Amino acid sequence: MPFAAGSHAVHHRYVADMRCAIAMLLVSSAAAAEHAPGDALVAAGIVIDTDRFANGALTLEGALRLPVQPLWVHASGAWGGTVDLFEGSGPFRRGMAGLELEGPCRTEYENPAMWSCLLLGLDAGYESSHVNFRDDVTDYTDAGPVIVARLGLSGVYHHLAIRGDFHFVEHREHGPVDAGWQYGLGVALAVGYRR
Repeated sequence: MPFAAGSHAVHHRYVADMRCAIAMLLVSSAAAAEHAPGDALVAAGIVIDTDRFANGALTLEGALRLPVQPLWVHASGAWGGTVDLFEGSGPFRRGMAGLELEGPCRTEYENPAMWSCLLLGLDAGYESSHVNFRDDVTDYTDAGPVIVARLGLSGVYHHLAIRGDFHFVEHREHGPVDAGWQYGLGVALAVGYRR
């Protein structure tokens, strides 16, 4: 397990740090006159992260810019597998929606069609996983709410968008043994179309 369940001090400090980061990004983005072109995004990619087990999945995501720039509505789905390195593996599913801040952005003056932007997102949703144990142990099925905080970069060239992030995962486990909140870290990479 990457983090012990019930680590409330870590959780509260993390929430306070995220609020501060969101406020700083809003101020810096509001001050920036420029933003990358496009008001809609569709992308596909991969995600690797942990909560109780290690998860790997293909992702599909979409986003729409709100009239209040640089705020976007973001949604994603993940379909893949979960694994306990010593016991077994099985299917993994996750669906989320949330908000994303984009900015500050900068363009390459030698090539004005090329942009790079900072991303900060907070998504919430639901995930499920099932581990088929190799030994004669009852299979483990887990499903429950999940919260993911993302910090990453986006590169835009004409309509091509490449996005990557590091993220913090918080998952409320509802399995055979209710272990409470599980914490983990992960990375994601996606390539898509922006217009």
